[in-house]
Amino acid sequence: MTRMINKKFFPGVVTFILLTVIAVFYITREQKYQIYLYKTEQGWGYDISFQKKLFIHQPFMPAVKGQVAFTDRKSARKTAVLVVKKLRHNQLPGISTDELKSIVRF
Repeated sequence: MTRMINKKFFPGVVTFILLTVIAVFYITREQKYQIYLYKTEQGWGYDISFQKKLFIHQPFMPAVKGQVAFTDRKSARKTAVLVVKKLRHNQLPGISTDELKSIVRF
């Protein structure tokens, strides 16, 4: 009788353990990138750290000619979030002009 009960619960226990391991992996993976926003003389910029080491330093808007800072904190944050999203999906972190226009008010 006990062997029958063990056989019934085994797939459930294995599934639970597997789902727990996957959840922990994704939770810790999400925490590897950190965004830091900072005020500059011209406006706003952002840094992205990977595993507590500076990975991207962006004091100016990407895809814009010249050195033009973000006009507000919200635009810098939205751009940094998009860059991190790309990095998490194994894409290049570059931002196109169209992507920037959808985020930032010029």
